[in-house]
Amino acid sequence: MTRLKKLGHDVQLEKGDGYFIFRGGEAANWLDTTVKAPTLSRLTLEQWMDEFNRLKKLNQEILRGHGASDAPTPRPGRKK
Repeated sequence: MTRLKKLGHDVQLEKGDGYFIFRGGEAANWLDTTVKAPTLSRLTLEQWMDEFNRLKKLNQEILRGHGASDAPTPRPGRKK
């Protein structure tokens, strides 16, 4: 979708079976990239941008919750 690039977003939109995914660029490390839509024309450009922004925010929250500071502390080994 070249309109995303025209709007300043480095990302691609690819079709799946009943859904689309944002891929590459800004979405390269996202855990959730999926928008349920059977066809591209099902959503307006404004709605696609709303979905992109929703997923961008969601992924920021997900990735913030999985930061290095949240990693489990290693347990000390057993002493005999």
